[in-house]
Amino acid sequence: MFDAIRREYPDDEWLTSLSCSRQCLVEQETKKSHESDSEVDALLYTQLCDKADIIRKKCALGVSGRKLRPQFRSINELRHKVAHANNYAMTLQDAEELSSTVQTLLELRSKIEGYNRSA
Repeated sequence: MFDAIRREYPDDEWLTSLSCSRQCLVEQETKKSHESDSEVDALLYTQLCDKADIIRKKCALGVSGRKLRPQFRSINELRHKVAHANNYAMTLQDAEELSSTVQTLLELRSKIEGYNRSA
C-alpha cells in the first residue's frame, strides 16, 4: 500500500485523504522527526486504516469505495486479531470468514501492486 501511495503521490498530498485528527497526528510525528534531525517519510506515520482510506479515496482500483470500505475493515480486523494472538478461527464459520478475508486481501494486494495512475 505504501508503494502504491508513493507512486501515486510523490509529495504528501495524500494527507488530505485523512480526517483532520489523523492529519494532525501524522503532522505531529513528522514535526518530531524534523526536530530530532531525522528525515522520515510522513507516510510511515500512518496506520493500516489510514493507508486504506488513502487507497480507497485516491486510487482507482476498479472497485468502488463503498465495496473497499468493508473489505479493508475485515482485513484490519484480521490484522488486529493476528497481532494480538486471538483465537480467530475457532469454528468452521470463523475459518470460512478467515479464508474469505485472506482471499480479499490477496485480490486487493494484486490490484494495488498493479495500480498505475497513467493506465
